[in-house]
Amino acid sequence: MRAVRRLARGALVALLAVGAAAGEAPAERIVSTAPSLTETLFALGAGQRVVGVTTFCLYPEEARSRPKVGGFADASIEQIVALRPDLVVMVEGRRVLAGQLAPFGIRSLVLDPSHLSGIFHAIRALGDASGRSGQGERLAREIEGELAAVAREVADQPRPGALLLVGRSPGSLSGLYAVGPGSFLGELLERAGGDNVLADFPADYPKISLEQVLARDPDVIVELIGMERGDRAAFERETRQLWSRYPSLAAVRREAVVVLSDDRLLQPGPRIGDTVRRLAAILHGAP
Repeated sequence: MRAVRRLARGALVALLAVGAAAGEAPAERIVSTAPSLTETLFALGAGQRVVGVTTFCLYPEEARSRPKVGGFADASIEQIVALRPDLVVMVEGRRVLAGQLAPFGIRSLVLDPSHLSGIFHAIRALGDASGRSGQGERLAREIEGELAAVAREVADQPRPGALLLVGRSPGSLSGLYAVGPGSFLGELLERAGGDNVLADFPADYPKISLEQVLARDPDVIVELIGMERGDRAAFERETRQLWSRYPSLAAVRREAVVVLSDDRLLQPGPRIGDTVRRLAAILHGAP
């Protein structure tokens, strides 16, 4: 049932995206309201067409110098309109913004890179919208090849049970937010040769309890944090100290509690090939 819902959602998003760009000339002035879409546009060689980004669009370095239109969830209509874009790209969940831009005659492209098929669709759709169709197809195929290569490399290796965490309450093991099987990170975990210990959870990023972690007893625990967090070394020490209080956990006994403090790992964009290789190295090598 989950697969059917995902296919239906992907088909709907594809129709919306095509409807926004079909029959239109390639956009010359693009505002991107999501870091992953900004990164994708630059990876396609369309960075010179990007005239505005959010304050969270930090990669590549060149994107940091573009005019800012606010944050991810509070982009300013006034700032966007002032940049005179002929296209604004956004992710699912920001449809209100698309409606607000419509009276100004500004077209929107709504994409859903929350899962792998959506990431590849976004790459191709942004290629089409920016006049880089060939580059979009090549980039998508290149990344698909990277993921397939990793899957082949780990195909014959044991599959450890893994827990990926993307958030928790500071200084404690409460308020845990994990990676579910339907998210792009959950899919990358599978490609990397791991079994998600939350494979039966329907949410993409469920909130879980410490008791649930103890019951699932993962072989590997990976905490993913963004680049902008403060002292990474201190956070890593704190993380290991917190989990060391639970020596019954297989991940603690195996010294397989890992902190990855790299923002690229959280972005559903062109660098997911790097992410799957990092995960494969942790799962099947020395953390």
